[in-house]
Amino acid sequence: GDERCIGEGQMVSKWPCRSGVLIEGDRLYTTAGMWSSDGVVIYCLHADTGEVLWKNDTTGNRWMLLPHGSGYGGLAPQGYLALYKDTLYVAAGRSAPAILDAATGKLLFHEIGLGYKAHYPGGSWLMAAHDWVMFKRQHNYKDTDVENAEYQIGGNAEGIILYNFRTGVPEIATIGGRVLGVAIEDDLILVGKDSAIRINADELRVAYANHKKGRAIKGGPKYYDPTPLAKWDTDIGRTYTLLIAGDTVIAGGKETITLLDVNTGKVLCRKQVDGDVRGLSASDGRFIASTTSGRFYCFGDGESDSASVVSHGTVMPPDKSRDASK
Repeated sequence: GDERCIGEGQMVSKWPCRSGVLIEGDRLYTTAGMWSSDGVVIYCLHADTGEVLWKNDTTGNRWMLLPHGSGYGGLAPQGYLALYKDTLYVAAGRSAPAILDAATGKLLFHEIGLGYKAHYPGGSWLMAAHDWVMFKRQHNYKDTDVENAEYQIGGNAEGIILYNFRTGVPEIATIGGRVLGVAIEDDLILVGKDSAIRINADELRVAYANHKKGRAIKGGPKYYDPTPLAKWDTDIGRTYTLLIAGDTVIAGGKETITLLDVNTGKVLCRKQVDGDVRGLSASDGRFIASTTSGRFYCFGDGESDSASVVSHGTVMPPDKSRDASK
């Protein structure tokens, strides 16, 4: 459609792609749409030709569970896409992600009120592994001046929530201030407010089941802090993004990049950068970090701090403002 609305101080389409794209083999997954009531489309395209293999345009207006009852609502894509065991996940901002069959586009789960008041699920980050889809548990209603300040993790009360990867049934809710992670072998590495830990997925299942039994008998919190399960526990400070490359954990933090040994948690290297690291990518023995200062850094073999600096001059766009006299 040609309709526009004001977004971030400029006119934008009412059907932006706020999910990016995900490519697996010859398939490309992406979305279009912002407000569910205006229409949202989830696409699977042929990655070479752009042919539409399937599209789902029915997720935007459904009778569903809402935080305080039931009503019409729908998926509003915002954040990363993920693919796991023929299952596609669409992050939905503050609410739980939608789960779709990747082969057909059929919606398998999306109930934004399920466990809402208990778990506060949501966020643009998500990950699927060990038969779970995982995303943040955080204080959705905490006042934050997001234009001039970043969201602060609220102590140890926040964590992640783990749903069954196919059905969307909530299985585990954690605390400890660790709100994102990566999966490796049978384990998870979790980070967030302060320290990074490595835990075993099956041990987490058993520990949480025992925690639920104890809560049923004695009462107490429904959340579980997995810190006692840690194979290693390394303080790296606030972490915004995480990546595993070979035997190295790369953590993007507040004006820092930290490299850890994936097996021992030992700090291998710590670099200062300009800005907070919000993006990481690795290939061919190098990794690239992007920061909130607008800079990109490329790291690899070579002498320490021997990098070349590439700068570009500023080119202002032409003034296309409307002539008031006309």
